[in-house]
Amino acid sequence: RTETTSGDDKNPVWPEVNLSENQRIENRSSRYAMEGTLRYKSFWSYKKKNTSFEIREEWWKKVDKGQTVSVTISDDRITGLETLK
Repeated sequence: RTETTSGDDKNPVWPEVNLSENQRIENRSSRYAMEGTLRYKSFWSYKKKNTSFEIREEWWKKVDKGQTVSVTISDDRITGLETLK
């Protein structure tokens, strides 16, 4: 089963899991996501789209809430991230 947590700080935590007598935690994995407005060029004009992408943990740690970033996207995945001032 999948348990999720979310928040606005940089202190990720594992969710509390209530297990029955015959259950146990076998594997844990984490995913980090960024939500925001994607601005992209479509032919001769710029367009905006609200979206969410999974990102690497080290990139997630670099970005502050509300910060503007430049990303490189390939096959609907972020393959590069640069923080902007």
